[in-house]
Amino acid sequence: MPAAATSRPRVQLWCPELFAVGGIQAYSRHFLNALRRSEQVDLTDVLTRNDERLPADFPPAPGTRFSLCGRGGTSAGRVKFAAALVHAALVRRPELIITTHLYFAPVARALQRLARIPFWTVVHGVEAWGPIRPALAKALRAADRILAVSRFTRDRVIERHGVDPARVHLLPNTLEAERFVPGPRPPEMLARYRLRPDQPILLTVARMEATERYKGVDEILTAWPEVLAAVPDAHYLILGQGTDRARLERLVKDQGMAHSVTFTNNVERDELGAHYNLCDLFAMPSRGEGFGIVFLEALACGKPVLAGNGDGSVDPLRDGELGLLVDPDNLRDLRDAIIAVLQKRHPHPNLFRPAFLREQAIAHFGVDRFRATLEAQLSDFFAARQTPV
Repeated sequence: MPAAATSRPRVQLWCPELFAVGGIQAYSRHFLNALRRSEQVDLTDVLTRNDERLPADFPPAPGTRFSLCGRGGTSAGRVKFAAALVHAALVRRPELIITTHLYFAPVARALQRLARIPFWTVVHGVEAWGPIRPALAKALRAADRILAVSRFTRDRVIERHGVDPARVHLLPNTLEAERFVPGPRPPEMLARYRLRPDQPILLTVARMEATERYKGVDEILTAWPEVLAAVPDAHYLILGQGTDRARLERLVKDQGMAHSVTFTNNVERDELGAHYNLCDLFAMPSRGEGFGIVFLEALACGKPVLAGNGDGSVDPLRDGELGLLVDPDNLRDLRDAIIAVLQKRHPHPNLFRPAFLREQAIAHFGVDRFRATLEAQLSDFFAARQTPV
């Protein structure tokens, strides 16, 4: 008689949000897509905190149940979502729960203790570096596996929270390479921002939150007058929104730089690649970035990239092989690097090799690499638990 077929382990995925703009949202979408294609597990449930509906063009997912709890930052909303997580886990009994945000890990830890369901959590950046609430720290230490998006985040979590290093594994960010392709400056974008085709353009894509001033926009604006002295027709385009944007706009106006700095709102995902293709340099010299998917997007468009040298940004730039790493506090070095790139005279050997930059970004961080790394993690985990795979 033929051997009885063995079912694959059932997995639940918990996400803060899937269908909005943002690094964690993009990571969660890639995680979802990788699990849907997995040869190791069956994705039975996806629960998201802030999504209200599936997009009309979202492909069907046979065998996967989506629970979209909608928006609501109130305590009642958080309790409702936690109850939905517990109910789904106790009714469906997955062999593994994966949460793409640390904030849901205490609920997973409770289910681990109550129902013996193992869980993984993803750690991205500042939300896990500490100090953090005791419940989050306990959940981190209890997680069966922690997936860190960068070496910096991995090392911080181990150092700050006493996590077992053997439980922390790397799963870096990835990108939708087909959305980000090198190309000429789009005429419609030049017209939108009243820019000339030959004008040197610096671009930053970042949230501008008062609690996230580590992105480096302040530092660029501080250096900008000296950049203009060397490159008089340079223009700085800042794409993003947030609670700190009004302050930055006032700073630009008060310093008499409004003619050379443009703020624009978040754009549709389909337009983001066109914005990268506008620029001569993408810069976000941050101090607290967990990884920075925007760096991969800019590299995939073949653009020179400048990042901070003391956080997770060093990973997408491959320790400086694919771009410039500067100390954000050294305004002279920051200024000089921006000027040299805008004048197209920087000596870095790879900055002005668009095909190489794109090729390397995809080779090291493309979707296929992301999926293969996750598959290996799942295989290793379930083999160690002696669960049929």
